[in-house]
Amino acid sequence: MTYEQKPLDFKALVEQEVEKQKKAAEDKGLALTLGVQPGAYTIHGDAGQLSHAVLNLIDNAIKYTPNGTVAVELSKKDATILLSVKDSGIGVSAQDKDHIFTEGGRREDSLKYNPDAAGFGLAFVKGVVEHHHGRVWYESNAPEQGTTFWVEVSTGRKG
Repeated sequence: MTYEQKPLDFKALVEQEVEKQKKAAEDKGLALTLGVQPGAYTIHGDAGQLSHAVLNLIDNAIKYTPNGTVAVELSKKDATILLSVKDSGIGVSAQDKDHIFTEGGRREDSLKYNPDAAGFGLAFVKGVVEHHHGRVWYESNAPEQGTTFWVEVSTGRKG
């Protein structure tokens, strides 16, 4: 994959991707919210690749949430930006946890919620985030109790 690294406003990027997904959430009867803590969110990165990664996380949350909410939160502490995408959806089962970020790592029952699932989206997200010297992880207590995906990237500066 080719990356074009330059300064970008990560907050504006996230806001744009949330806006793109509002109709899909509304069509499912889901509440899609965005919370952003004040501050500058400038990073050095590839806007296209990062947009696609953020879009993937929000899109997945919508697809795998039969009803309820999807909450996108953005915060910054010192030189670290933290994005979370939390849903009230189907969650991640114990048997799927080790495969979720691998190519073809779709969940056993993912076709029930997303018939077009190929299982490559989260592997793509992981690759993009790691290329930007960040990390991605998730928390899910049990099936049917939702999932939160986290992305952490650096601004490259202190403060």
